[in-house]
Amino acid sequence: MYRDDKWEREDYREMTITKAVIAVAKEAPTFFDVPCEDPMDEDAPTTWIVQPLPGREEGWLPCGEVSLMGGPSGAGKTHVTLRIAEGARRQADVFGHSTTVSEYCILLHDRSTASMRRTCNAAKLPLDEVMSRVIRLTPSQQRACPAEVLEAAIQTRPSVTLWVLEGLDFWTPKIGDIEAVGSVMDELQRVAKQYRVAVVGTLGSPKQKENDRYASGRDQFMGSVAFGRKSETCISISRTTDRAVRQMDVMTRNTGDEEFFFTWTDAGLTLTTEPKADKPAESDSALTRMGVAVRLKFGTEQPFKYLPSFGARSTFKRWRDWAEDNDLIHKDKGRWYLIPQETGVTVTEETTLNQANRV
Repeated sequence: MYRDDKWEREDYREMTITKAVIAVAKEAPTFFDVPCEDPMDEDAPTTWIVQPLPGREEGWLPCGEVSLMGGPSGAGKTHVTLRIAEGARRQADVFGHSTTVSEYCILLHDRSTASMRRTCNAAKLPLDEVMSRVIRLTPSQQRACPAEVLEAAIQTRPSVTLWVLEGLDFWTPKIGDIEAVGSVMDELQRVAKQYRVAVVGTLGSPKQKENDRYASGRDQFMGSVAFGRKSETCISISRTTDRAVRQMDVMTRNTGDEEFFFTWTDAGLTLTTEPKADKPAESDSALTRMGVAVRLKFGTEQPFKYLPSFGARSTFKRWRDWAEDNDLIHKDKGRWYLIPQETGVTVTEETTLNQANRV
């Protein structure tokens, strides 16, 4: 409780001690009808591990809060986490953002130290520097409450500002139960706030299929939606049409999302551009069949639209997006038109359409 000038006020000292004594004497929580000063000082300026961009209010991974890093196994979430942590340790820029110099530590739950070494080598990061900051959890620690283990670890390394819980989903009982997950997140939040540290939990694959995304990006993480709703910065890693490229979406509470694409080179994780959509196979692609159906029904002079005979509306929308990216259609005054091609519908395409119609 001893921190700033408030403790020098006699009334504040007496009020604080009296409330504590009464609470212990009654052996029950004490609730107050009058406002009391929060010992954690909610109005204190927020410290961000990754600083806000110019003109933005929020950065990434605030101290005193819990954040998430999610993605399928092998997507690169550990690479990204290490990139951010090592960048902050050296106060280097990450993903175009400046960082606050921060020591970090990783509580390893879902993988072995040997696996972490391999990831570190693949990421072209200093092996000894990273591994000295990795704590492999024992079986008893893995069965214990995450907040209790985290608090004990913080007390052994009080200089650490950024704590990574690698495999939070494995560490959370009843991962689909909103109350169970909410309780785990609330306890982690309490520890993060008490010690003024940034806590980042990594989660497994988002619960979504291709072309089936949740309306809210925060609700896409594996398990209960309580994960996303009780977190501050949420970072999602997903695969793209290019197997070597990953997409990273950074979601903050009150500012616009940020989108990145990265791959791996001899220098480790490297930013790149969004890959172009692959051209569908001519013989068996649903997109090809949809394109053939539209071209046979509509000419280039009249606007085209979806018809039930084409098949699924979702496939029609996917084809339209793909066709626009590949300059096969264009939009004029709210209507879509086919762009004239050098050749019309081929015999092969007609065969493909006929086969689809028979199916």
